[in-house]
Amino acid sequence: MAIKRPNQVWCIYITHIPVQHGFLYLVAIMDWATRRVRAWRLPNTMDGRGRYLNNIFIERLWRSLKYEAVYLHELMGGFVAERVIGEWINYYDTERRHSSLGDKTLAEAYRDNRSVDMMDKADALTTYPQAQQQQDDIDLYMKKNWAA
Repeated sequence: MAIKRPNQVWCIYITHIPVQHGFLYLVAIMDWATRRVRAWRLPNTMDGRGRYLNNIFIERLWRSLKYEAVYLHELMGGFVAERVIGEWINYYDTERRHSSLGDKTLAEAYRDNRSVDMMDKADALTTYPQAQQQQDDIDLYMKKNWAA
């Protein structure tokens, strides 16, 4: 695809910014054609308003991908990694059934234009213990240093 004008294609990326007590996430959205930064944020979590719930679905996807595919194969290089990840994502989208979608696959739910409100299931979903510990450490630091 030839990118010939502003706002035709945007790109997004996230990186870690080390600070004294851990790290922050820097996320930026950039216009591909002009390289103009359209928006950026520097939160201490990837979830907005200090909650893990907004990003839990992609985090669980990455965890499942790593434990069900990446860690089970010896990925010698990019070609092998691309094949293993591609096969797993195809399986995840077209074969794996999800109870939250009435045992449909993601592809079936997408074709049916069906969405599901996962917020009622949020208490059953967990985040990584390290992320929770880091958030607890940040909260404690903020209370100690920013108390009114």
